[in-house]
Amino acid sequence: MIHSVEKAFKLLNAVAAQGDWIGVRELSRLTGINPATAQQLLKTLQKTGYLDFDENSRRYKIGIAAVLLGNAVDMPDKIAEFAKPYIDEIFDEFNETTVALTMERGTFLSVYWRQSTRELSVAPPNRRIIPNPHVTASGLALLSCQSQEFLSNYISNHPDIKDKNGFLSILKDIKEKGYAEAINLNNSGVAAYGSSSLDASGKAVLAIGWSIPLTRFSDEIKKQIISRMLNSAKKITEKLKGA
Repeated sequence: MIHSVEKAFKLLNAVAAQGDWIGVRELSRLTGINPATAQQLLKTLQKTGYLDFDENSRRYKIGIAAVLLGNAVDMPDKIAEFAKPYIDEIFDEFNETTVALTMERGTFLSVYWRQSTRELSVAPPNRRIIPNPHVTASGLALLSCQSQEFLSNYISNHPDIKDKNGFLSILKDIKEKGYAEAINLNNSGVAAYGSSSLDASGKAVLAIGWSIPLTRFSDEIKKQIISRMLNSAKKITEKLKGA
């Protein structure tokens, strides 16, 4: 019984992370749950209102019961509270702009940040919603952990991504390395890094972003921040998984 409940929550989290309609096979692949078992649990979640089901496409998305349950808690604020000590730790070490990014129902949100107090600093996002996360290191880190179906939808909604295969290759490389790097992207004069963390269901819950003006950037700082980002991402993942 306990294992069935755990699997049901894993499926529910995977549907929520998708932010759109998703099929049984894709959910089975994402969660590692046998398709037949997944189908049975999904039908139960649908029956209780936690999922909606489209007869034509044979796909699921978050239902009203899950929405009402989620509305009882301000999830971005909870993520911000959780991320704060990790962001503060990196900020206190480098005194460079550091941010926390999360995703809720397919929308990327900046939930907590610290801006460098140096005379020349990188300004954090001036809005909570990040409309084009693929032009930020933290956004790329979070995107690298999303499903192929989510990424296909994302690319179709962002026409500035001209080379789909090239973009997916970049995300694959980021996922394998564990961090994203953006040096002077769009002639910004900034070096930026991002790394994401996963929860027990495999959902990318949080990404940390860090940025510095190129005038203060060096190979030594690059080495230090990559090590720090990977270490922090590992700690966060372990915490999220209850390890």
